[in-house]
Amino acid sequence: MAIGTATGASRRAWLAAAVASAGLLPGCGRQRAVRVGVLLDLSGRFGRLNEDGANGVLLGVEQANQAGGVQGRRLDMLVRDTRGIAGQADAAAAALLAEGVDLVIGPFSSMVAGRIAPLFDAARVVLLCPISTDMALTGRDDHLLRLNRSTRDSAIDYAWWLHGRGLRRLALATDTRSQAGNAWRGLLRDAFAQLGGKVVADAEFGASAQPTVHALVRQLLTARPDGLVFACSGVDAARLAQQALKLGAGLPMAAPDWADTPALFEVGGRAVEGMLVASASDVGDTSERYLAFHRAYGKRFGTLPSYRSIAAHDAVSVLVQALQRAAPDEPLRDAILRCGPYQGVQQSIVFDRYGNANRQAFHRIVRNGRFETTP
Repeated sequence: MAIGTATGASRRAWLAAAVASAGLLPGCGRQRAVRVGVLLDLSGRFGRLNEDGANGVLLGVEQANQAGGVQGRRLDMLVRDTRGIAGQADAAAAALLAEGVDLVIGPFSSMVAGRIAPLFDAARVVLLCPISTDMALTGRDDHLLRLNRSTRDSAIDYAWWLHGRGLRRLALATDTRSQAGNAWRGLLRDAFAQLGGKVVADAEFGASAQPTVHALVRQLLTARPDGLVFACSGVDAARLAQQALKLGAGLPMAAPDWADTPALFEVGGRAVEGMLVASASDVGDTSERYLAFHRAYGKRFGTLPSYRSIAAHDAVSVLVQALQRAAPDEPLRDAILRCGPYQGVQQSIVFDRYGNANRQAFHRIVRNGRFETTP
């Protein structure tokens, strides 16, 4: 059973069994295993999405062990569920540290990452975040290392992308419950203005029951924009797109990196046709490395990988390659920063001196119910 087919208690039970099998390495002798913690929300609001991340880590650990581990040492995987609750995230992080993990992959939330980072600094244990983007996590000399591009990089990229497609008047709707969304909104607005464009409507939702989705989209269209931008999750972007379709907007639409979820299609249907969404994964990749990963992931979990799966698998690759290249007794954080670049599934991963990677994003457009890569 794949993580993606389990729910609730059965999902956690399956994880326990999967983790046990991931640690098996015949002939590994008495060398101490590398203990890889995984910290993510598996049963809260974003549980379904984060299952992809758990699957990516599990596949990477299994593949490393099947290849003989790291210099004869197996990788043991210890998973803790934050359940989307702040207090539970603290407890789950503390539990992993108490179990003597060498590194933790996760969390998949910038807000949670910022909350627990001081715990990992104090313990001098690396917290390797696959998809976090928050600028507050950037440029800090600490044990939190970030694989994804920052919110600023994303917003500037979108400003150039939308401006380059001839858009000059944007209407923007932002989910104010999202820390990353609020930051992205301001950075996009500033970057677009520097290019000569203008945000002609800047609406908010999420903090209360008002306005309704219908009223919100009507408000955006009143400003007569030539494009709509939804700074929110895939589900909310899909709902906004549905209202735009009902109101006959007929305008180009865009949503940020984190809207790249199955729910965008499941909820949006034909309403999201033509929507622009950047992603850290290239759906058109025909390299043998990616195709091999794609086949292995599909065989193991019976579903397609997402950018979360790829980023999580890349985190395991960073760990394995750094350990292979590390000097004797070198602290893991120092080794990761010194020993790059690292080969990921689709791209090379390079960290700056603060442990921030600037992952390439791929521009994609929804066509015929699926993403296609676009210039």
